[in-house]
Amino acid sequence: MLQNHFHAAIAEAGRGQFDSAKQHLTTVIASLNAVNTYAEWAPISDLAKYGLITA
Repeated sequence: MLQNHFHAAIAEAGRGQFDSAKQHLTTVIASLNAVNTYAEWAPISDLAKYGLITA
């Protein structure tokens, strides 16, 4: 999801659609903030187990 919204934001910005790009970036930022909050108290293994990170 993050990757899709990030690429969409870049594409929209390239087309001069800054309002749409901002909406996509807001989704990316909100998602990263949620994962960061979860990561503060969840074991790292849970982050990978539930697909929040892949490495």
